[in-house]
Amino acid sequence: MRYFSAYSALTIGMAGGLPLSTFAAQPSGPQADVQCHYSHTLADDAIMMPGEAGMAMWHDFFGNTATDANSTSDTLLANPETTCNNLADNSAYWVPALRLEDGTVVRPAYQKTYYQAKNVEQFPLHSFPRGLELLVGDHQGTKPSPGVVNYFCQGLGYSAVPFENCPPYAPGKLQFNIALAFPNCWDGKNLKPGKTLKNAVYAVKDACPAAYPVKLPTINMNVAYELDSDTAVDISKAQLSLDPVMENGKMVEKWGSIYTAHGDFMNGWTEQAATFMTDQCMNFPMDCGKKIPYSYSAPLAEATVAADGSINENPAELLVRGDSKKPGLRKIAYLKFAVPEWPADKDIDTDKDLVYHLRTVAGNVTDATAGMIYFYQCNNDWQPENLSWGARPACSTDTKTALYLDHNREYRYSNVDAWLRQAVKNQQTEITIAVEGNDSGRLFSIDSAESKTPPLLMLTGYRK
Repeated sequence: MRYFSAYSALTIGMAGGLPLSTFAAQPSGPQADVQCHYSHTLADDAIMMPGEAGMAMWHDFFGNTATDANSTSDTLLANPETTCNNLADNSAYWVPALRLEDGTVVRPAYQKTYYQAKNVEQFPLHSFPRGLELLVGDHQGTKPSPGVVNYFCQGLGYSAVPFENCPPYAPGKLQFNIALAFPNCWDGKNLKPGKTLKNAVYAVKDACPAAYPVKLPTINMNVAYELDSDTAVDISKAQLSLDPVMENGKMVEKWGSIYTAHGDFMNGWTEQAATFMTDQCMNFPMDCGKKIPYSYSAPLAEATVAADGSINENPAELLVRGDSKKPGLRKIAYLKFAVPEWPADKDIDTDKDLVYHLRTVAGNVTDATAGMIYFYQCNNDWQPENLSWGARPACSTDTKTALYLDHNREYRYSNVDAWLRQAVKNQQTEITIAVEGNDSGRLFSIDSAESKTPPLLMLTGYRK
């Protein structure tokens, strides 16, 4: 199997039908990732104790900054402020608060989550449904859970057993993580788990059981704790918050061993982002990294128009050719898109985190020489069946953007941000892009909507 991007990985498994999962800084295979800084701490749990503010164990929250006991996927999407580096992810992630052996409470610095899968050709993924909530781990755990909960010490790697001696990796710098792999087979019915209801389980040899038939991306969440210390830490002696109990009429905090590690996920990805993650990324298989868009669109219509009237015999490609010496051989590609949605809470004039791009797979098919192709804005009153060289849509004379490319067929990202922002402000719902070649006579090919790698107009929001 070939992946578009691959990394070396450390794989930790379990025997006896228990889950096999990957924990590494950069795992291999189809995946996407997001990193979310610590947001806040509350004694709330919107999944297991909804509406009961202050009655749960202490939890450290990441992602959506408004997460509390009353949160739902709908409230997360309605209040999209997030600590995550991808603005398409308004999800809530939380884990129990942690304290060291000496009683020092340590807040996590951040969590980095890899959304991953294996064997997608045989077992393709479904996107996360709106409203989905998932749990991982056992808050009553007393022993290791390899492949579900693992422990990391910077400089030593991962282990199913917590390190008794996690030393500084640099003078005054120490880091340890708790890594959690969520179940990846959903029952297809229950969005919310309960105290006695499992709405998701783990795949066995990548296959989902009949009662949980919907294969999802595996959420591998790595919660990072950073200390300014020259002294090693015994992670095995760390404790995690448990639900409080009433003793003599008073609410008393309780703490459990490190083996009670667990986590919660409440889906807040935009619906288009969740769809893109599976349908345009992981099912390829492909490593999309951080390039999961807030919104996107595939072509509504497309066509190649040739000056000599010739017809392109391959529906999976669009052809572009400019030729000052032989203008009768020119070819122009036209693409019509719906304008991807701009977030209602973001100021289109001032926001710098969101950017519109046109993603294409394209290359020079004449030779290995690199050259330019150019993009122009056109009117939208056309359909492919009505196009000819003499009946082409009217287009701007100024180039909106250009792309320098060689013969390698790979993903190309062209910045069309100013152009698309203006379209949004003009309340346009569609936009047409004409692609023309340079004057060299070289032929350029762009994968079409009929291919496995169609052109996509994407709005991505990424911040460091």
